[in-house]
Amino acid sequence: GQATAYMMLQAWELGVGSCIATIYEPDQAKAILGIPADQYLRYALSFGYPAPDAQAAAPLRKGGRQPLDEIVHWEHW
Repeated sequence: GQATAYMMLQAWELGVGSCIATIYEPDQAKAILGIPADQYLRYALSFGYPAPDAQAAAPLRKGGRQPLDEIVHWEHW
């Protein structure tokens, strides 16, 4: 999970979108993807560039994160 999160964050920095998916039919997915039968498959992570019209609606921002002080409350609300 931690490696996946870092891969997704790095992809975002490069302007690449990502999506994690649960594999509900692992045997079928293994056959399609050519994964050996003895390997465990539960999740898939896909990467790709957003469609041009999607970027126009919500352009990617480098970083895109709010400052910590704007989202964290220290010892009081």
